Amino acid sequence: MSSSLRGAPQKIKVTVFGEAYTLVTDEQEALVKESAQAVDALMSEMAKKLGHEARLAVEPRKLAVLAAIQFATMRSSDERKVAAKVQDLIQHLEIALH
Repeated sequence: MSSSLRGAPQKIKVTVFGEAYTLVTDEQEALVKESAQAVDALMSEMAKKLGHEARLAVEPRKLAVLAAIQFATMRSSDERKVAAKVQDLIQHLEIALH
C-alpha cells in the first residue's frame, strides 16, 4: 500500500475467534477490521468442519496458524494469476505494436 494512504499509527480493536486484540498500525481502520473479520470467519469455518469433539481438542493457536497458511496460499495463488495476466497483456501489446 502506498504511504500516502497510510495515516499516523492508531490503535484499532478487533475480535478474532472470541478474543479481543488491540492492534497498533498505520493501515486504514476499515481494512484492518475487514481483515480481522476474514480471519475470524476462516477460523470459525475451520473449527466448524472439525466437529464438536475435535473442536474442543484443537487449540485456537493451531487454527490461527492454519488460517495464516491458507491466506498466504491464497495470496500466492492470486499473485501468480495476476502475473500470468500481466504477461498475457504484454504479449498482446507486443503483437499489436509490431
